[in-house]
Amino acid sequence: MEAFRNMVVTVRDRVQRLIDQGRTEDEVIGSRPTADFDTRWSHGRVQPEAFVREIYTALKERQQK
Repeated sequence: MEAFRNMVVTVRDRVQRLIDQGRTEDEVIGSRPTADFDTRWSHGRVQPEAFVREIYTALKERQQK
């Protein structure tokens, strides 16, 4: 559980840095912020691109509030 949490926090932080740099959603996804985690975590029902898209969307929505 801790390893999963650490992965999520790391990816969230990476995506936030890219958003802060003004990157678009497609640019963030294209930068593959999950690449070093994909071997371990990308075999579930949510693929890396969809996972990053969800994080991006949630962070952008939080910024707008």
